[in-house]
Amino acid sequence: MKTPCDNTSVGIVITDHEGRFLMFDRATFPPGTAPAAGHIDDHGTAEDAGRAEVEEELGLTVTGLTHVTGCWRGNPCRRLPGARGTGHDWTIY
Repeated sequence: MKTPCDNTSVGIVITDHEGRFLMFDRATFPPGTAPAAGHIDDHGTAEDAGRAEVEEELGLTVTGLTHVTGCWRGNPCRRLPGARGTGHDWTIY
């Protein structure tokens, strides 16, 4: 049984000293090349979720986060629609 979406997600854009972005090919829906990202779920805060997603997806330890932006996006999810329908309230670091 699929879990309902919590309608909250975090994305972490990682760059190096030359301004290159760390991206990877996603193995789960939706497919594509992306930065580390995921649902906030039970991680607590968006910051906690950001740190956890980077560790889970890339095996890296976050040493600092800078909030860049955030907004609602009606993007699809592999989970069932949440209380707010299809989409996520994104926090981007």
